[in-house]
Amino acid sequence: MRVRSSWPYCVALACALLGVVFVSNAQGVNATRAVLAITTAATQPCGPYPNDCNIYTCNSGMWTRSGYKPQGSACTGNNPCVTGVSCNGLGACTGTAVTSACCTSGVPKASGTSCDDGNPCTQGETCNGGNKCGNGTPLTTPCCSNGAQKSVGAACSDGNVCMANEQCNSTAICVGTPLTNQCCSAGDQNKLSGQICSDGNLCTYSDKCQAGICVGTPITCTPAGTCQTSTCNGTSTCTTTFVAAGAVCRTSLGQCDNNYCTGTSASCPAGPLPAGAVCPVSTDPCENVCNGSSLMCQPQ
Repeated sequence: MRVRSSWPYCVALACALLGVVFVSNAQGVNATRAVLAITTAATQPCGPYPNDCNIYTCNSGMWTRSGYKPQGSACTGNNPCVTGVSCNGLGACTGTAVTSACCTSGVPKASGTSCDDGNPCTQGETCNGGNKCGNGTPLTTPCCSNGAQKSVGAACSDGNVCMANEQCNSTAICVGTPLTNQCCSAGDQNKLSGQICSDGNLCTYSDKCQAGICVGTPITCTPAGTCQTSTCNGTSTCTTTFVAAGAVCRTSLGQCDNNYCTGTSASCPAGPLPAGAVCPVSTDPCENVCNGSSLMCQPQ
């Protein structure tokens, strides 16, 4: 039965007597479906006073309706998708039909119907047969913590190295500034994978982009002795150089100890200086010659 608010009072009164319920929607037009149950106690034995929008008297042990409660009187509806219910002065309990995640123009969606509770940190929500959308699975993501949404502007990381200054937005998405460099293409970390690049490290070679990062094969350069240097040069080999002749290569064991690099070998010499060599650290003019076998200066 379709009932409009502009119908004459007598029609509305007749509908009220029949138990038809008016429910206003957002446009002010009465809904076409009765969504609130009205208890009519006219044929019930006298007992606790009926809780509806009618006025009753007890005659011969039976409730008899004798009038209507004033418009605006409190009443109780049984439809969770109707709000602001009150008596309309004609015996009907009326309210405003709700359209929400689990209500369609005052009609509850079936239990188990998929819905959205408005929380981006849950998924798989369903209606409970009333007006509640819930029972979703809590998510843990860069912007969700076990179903709880992190605050807007909270620092986050989506794992994409080609995004900078990442923050959570109002929909719990981690967003940032796209980067463009030798391994990033406008925020895309995979587009340039395999491309030749330079990581700026001379101790790697064959550098290539991998998921937005320039990665090379590492190399370790180790000198063959204390009288040699070995340095990285960005290739698979090392650059080696002998230390200049005369450079001290170890702690001296005596005045005639040969602890000086030769300039032609990587190793630091062992043993005394050759016979006849002048003691390099002698302060005694009478003992300033090495004999080739002793670590100490000998008399001339």
